[in-house]
Amino acid sequence: MTQYSNFWERVAYDSGLADRLRQEGLQKGLQEGLQEGLQKGCIETAKNLIALGSSIDYIAKATGLSIEQLAQLSAQTPAQPTTVLTAPKKRTRKPKPKE
Repeated sequence: MTQYSNFWERVAYDSGLADRLRQEGLQKGLQEGLQEGLQKGCIETAKNLIALGSSIDYIAKATGLSIEQLAQLSAQTPAQPTTVLTAPKKRTRKPKPKE
């Protein structure tokens, strides 16, 4: 009878251990996925800023990427011509002619 109860205690212990390890694995995978996503977001932002003609130093400060990484991205990303946006002209009403 003692062996039987020891068996179930061992099964319960192993099951708890497996659950803990599974949770740790999920947490680690989630953290790695978040880090990878943040890195990809920084790279996309850097590409957009490079295409807009921002300086490499400014992009490095804004994204946290290294100058070397940005130099590689800069070589891969064609610069786009900048378009200057202006505010629309204010419309004025013409006075109605007096009748």
